[in-house]
Amino acid sequence: MKGKLLSTAVLLLSAISLLTSCLGNNDEKTTYYGETAITSFKLGTLKRTIHTKNSAGKDSVYTTTIDCSGYSFYIDQINNRIYNPDSLPKGVDVGKVICTIAAKNGGVILLKDNDSDSLFYYNTSDSINFKQAREFRVMSAVNSSETATRSYLIDVNVHKEVADSFSWNNLATNNPQIAALTAMRGYALGGFVYVVGNKGAGVEVYRTAESDGATWSAVTPNIALSTEAYKNIAIQDGTAYLLNDGAIYTSSDFKTWQKGASAATIKQLLGSGTKKLYALTTTSGLAASVDKGATWIVEKLDNDAALLPTEDVSFVCRHGSAGDAVDYLTIIGNRADSYSKDSTAMVWGKVEELSAGGKTQAWTYYPIARSDRYKAQRLTNLQAVFYGNGMRAIGGSGRGASKGKAFAQVYTSEDGGLHWPKDTVVTMPTGFSSSETSFALVTDSQHRLWIICGGTGQVWKGLLSGLAWKKEDTIFQ
Repeated sequence: MKGKLLSTAVLLLSAISLLTSCLGNNDEKTTYYGETAITSFKLGTLKRTIHTKNSAGKDSVYTTTIDCSGYSFYIDQINNRIYNPDSLPKGVDVGKVICTIAAKNGGVILLKDNDSDSLFYYNTSDSINFKQAREFRVMSAVNSSETATRSYLIDVNVHKEVADSFSWNNLATNNPQIAALTAMRGYALGGFVYVVGNKGAGVEVYRTAESDGATWSAVTPNIALSTEAYKNIAIQDGTAYLLNDGAIYTSSDFKTWQKGASAATIKQLLGSGTKKLYALTTTSGLAASVDKGATWIVEKLDNDAALLPTEDVSFVCRHGSAGDAVDYLTIIGNRADSYSKDSTAMVWGKVEELSAGGKTQAWTYYPIARSDRYKAQRLTNLQAVFYGNGMRAIGGSGRGASKGKAFAQVYTSEDGGLHWPKDTVVTMPTGFSSSETSFALVTDSQHRLWIICGGTGQVWKGLLSGLAWKKEDTIFQ
């Protein structure tokens, strides 16, 4: 710090003599905080240390620079706090920061020393240590005899981990309830993760809190579930929808199911978007319902319905960002074994416009070229979910003409299902073991990814670090 150290008294006298204001009058003794404020805070270019691995797989460290001017700082004028809600990347050095600060009415800006009450004049060329929150003060002359002061605490937040790091936790190594299931799917609802699966000729339902995963309790439904129930459930707005014995049922806890409309034309309930439920029909087409399954409207297809998947089907919905009133929908799955020459999964997509007057678009089939290096493999019990910034999928051994190996990798697609390269961020857990025909891939409300394994009873839960970062409040009343 090159600023000249001054006493508070000298600074006040200097500010009074240098600054004038036409607000107020000489008879008033009020401090005008509204006329004294920091109005902007901006960073410049900072150094960043990055830890990586070289071509030989050994740890490597290098230093670069990063332009931080694009990181917004919010100024809470009520609580006198200034901070960046979007933290700087891990490794950014905030020990020597050049920043630009502006004050209302040309106020004088001062920086308080960390270890004393001493104040320094803020200088735009000085580097400041922001490894801890720093106190700044701004002074403006109210009139010829009074000076208003205001203090701010400024935080420069830096992430302690990289945004795309992912780690798995093994919550259970041999849960006998899960291990005994011969087919299953997983669902997240109301703070719990549910597994619905088959055990012999019966159907079992188990649940665990999203914060748990090691302890599972049995859920006893008030209706008899068919052996197809596990793959005929959709979650929408805190309600589970179930296709069971030709009717649609609803529940908030997988225990108490209420019977709704008949669904004689529906073969399999696939999933849900913001406003609609989607299903395969008994006539090998697609249908949607906007009234909770009471009525179904046939969906338009841009290709032959014979290309629709009928087995190992996953329905994935990515909601549009704020102001983007659309659902981005993907269906991925396999055709029956009679299509023995199929080596790839069948993938369909649709953009569902949600705003009034939005156009009704057809479902689009995504053909896969032979030269495509990143095909959607036709895998046993293929399952896909939306997680992070794209879809993630896993599966057992290849079916038909596919040569895919069981659980060899996590596949990812960030283009709506067109391409499925190997995921380099989310990888299969070390020590993973599961039945190829009985496992569940599911995401919960806390942005965690789960793999629940039949045959072995393993339960894995993972987290992409950037999804857990807290979003700061940026609206001040």
